[in-house]
Amino acid sequence: MRWFELLGWGFELIIALGSVLFIAASLKERALRAGLLGLAVLGAVNGVFIFLLLYLEEGRAGGIIILDAILILLAISLLMPIGKKLPLQVVAKITRIDERDIPFSRIRYEVGSPIYEQYYTLHPEVKGIYDRIRQLPGLAAPGTPTHSPLGAPLSHAQFDFLEELANLVNAPSQIQQVETDPLRMSAALKETIKYMGAKLIGVAELNQDYVYTHIGRRPGKYGQKVELTHKYAIIFAVEMDYKMIRVAPALPVIIETGRQYIEAARIALVIACYIRRLGYPARAHIDANYQAMLPPVAVDAGLGEIGRNNILITRPYGARVRLGMVTTDLPLLPDKPILFGVQDFCHRCRKCADNCPSKAISTNKKKIIRGIEKWEFDPEKCFAYWNSVGTDCALCINTCPFSKPDNLLHRAIRYAVDRSAVARQLSLWMDDLFYGRTPRSEAYPKFINLLRKEDYDEGL
Repeated sequence: MRWFELLGWGFELIIALGSVLFIAASLKERALRAGLLGLAVLGAVNGVFIFLLLYLEEGRAGGIIILDAILILLAISLLMPIGKKLPLQVVAKITRIDERDIPFSRIRYEVGSPIYEQYYTLHPEVKGIYDRIRQLPGLAAPGTPTHSPLGAPLSHAQFDFLEELANLVNAPSQIQQVETDPLRMSAALKETIKYMGAKLIGVAELNQDYVYTHIGRRPGKYGQKVELTHKYAIIFAVEMDYKMIRVAPALPVIIETGRQYIEAARIALVIACYIRRLGYPARAHIDANYQAMLPPVAVDAGLGEIGRNNILITRPYGARVRLGMVTTDLPLLPDKPILFGVQDFCHRCRKCADNCPSKAISTNKKKIIRGIEKWEFDPEKCFAYWNSVGTDCALCINTCPFSKPDNLLHRAIRYAVDRSAVARQLSLWMDDLFYGRTPRSEAYPKFINLLRKEDYDEGL
């Protein structure tokens, strides 16, 4: 067998193994379209390749050599560092955010209360928007298309539980400090937090630009200046269940959101208490009790990049994560930010924006927002949709190609995407082909169907 034939059969073996891996992974993910199209398309590719290697008589040598050369060039273009990987560009002084101005705070101001009158006197431009949102049914509420009389209370119970944890986020440390080594302590905390259930953990010096200026939610006095002077932030991500996100936008999404917020709170509260027992101040930042914006802190700590949808995109799980954080003065060793091509990929992709039912995610070019060049996002449109449909949507998470399961197939694709702009474009075309521009909804998990049984009974 001549060298070019041997090389050709080597390429065919790689293609065949890749095809089997793709089809098996797709079927395991219950991505029926990807599995069937993979069987048809990749089967045809393998068939043509084998035919060329076995039966092409006239000009056979030249044809195989050309085919080998094309595949070599393709492999090089997918694996060589081609194209730039740029972070979000900070082009001016970052404007800090007042927590009183975020949707979750604005919606809590009761009509006619002193806080309501005070706030909307200062911000009349948003009063009409939030008065209209208040007229909508609300999250997990009757009258929404995703509501279930048995299922919705589970979501409420989760967030009720999180509210009960509000007063546990901070406490004074009255124990003599234990001497620690920053390198060893950082490694020990990461392993401990991983053991407790987090998937990604990083450390950053706390950038005050990401700390809220004033308190808008409990605990703490409304309107009080935020005094968060801790030097370090330990930030981590917990993984959201892929099957639960696949049903977006439906009831299982908000139930999974609540579950992972509880997991993040559990870890953060224990770690903060542990650090205080070492004699150092520490505060847990959990759902509805943040004093800083977690996504940009996570970027500083090397957990991921901010995508077009304005949320954190991680390398292994995409946007399919929830964050928790502990700030402290315990001496630690900060991590460095990472880049794996998210800005370039999001520029090409636009799936989250195209599938956003509220059109809150911009399809246009980046703008300068609060001193940062990034894609525009309208939180009021997003929040209004949540309150009309009854769940926190997650279509932008579900449609993100990075949010696929962390298995061998998708790791290989992410590796190529990290390396090459050619791989970013090719992987996007392939994602459109095999998974589609619009996602198909997954079947509800068993426990959700049992909670929805009364819906079926009512229809009998």
